[in-house]
Formats: sequence, C-alpha cells, structure tokens
Amino acid sequence: MTKSNKISKNVVKQIAELARLKLDESDCDLFSKQMTNIISYISKLDEINTKDIKPLTNIIPYQENVMRNDIVKNSLKLEQSLKNSPEKDENYIKVPKIIRTK
Repeated sequence: MTKSNKISKNVVKQIAELARLKLDESDCDLFSKQMTNIISYISKLDEINTKDIKPLTNIIPYQENVMRNDIVKNSLKLEQSLKNSPEKDENYIKVPKIIRTK
C-alpha cells in the first residue's frame, strides 16, 4: 500500500461532516483503516493485464423500453394541497430549514 492510498482520519472526518454524520475518534480510526483497506484492494485492479480485453459498453443485451408511458392524471388542487399544510406562505408550503450555513 502506498502512502497515497492511505485514508487519513481527517479525510474520514471531512466525509462524515459532508454526510452529516457524527463520529467519535474510535469510529474515525476504524473507518480510516477500513477505507484504506478498500482502496488498497481496489488498486490491485491496476495490476491486471487488460491489454487484449475489449471494453464493455453494456453488459446487458439490448432490451426494449420496459417503462410505462407517462399518463396525465388529475392531481390535487392548490387549495387542497395547502389545506393540510401546517405552515404556508402565499401559494407555497413552508418547511423547516434543514441546511445550516457556517
């Protein structure tokens, strides 16, 4: 394992902060080791000789579109939607702010 493959505790803390996870020091140690092992394992793919292997564009044979067609259906009227909302601002439902800024 090279030094560049090592996932530091600081990187784990940054990822946890982005994911809004609270980790203690022991969690950071554990995840640092686990993530380093995963990256090390994945980097072994670089050792495989793929010179004569054709790239795949799709591993599943072509299939027809299996999605249903979009169908326009009646929906709730604005008044009905707002009627059950605990808070509203004109024609909008107000929801609590969940993203904090630094």
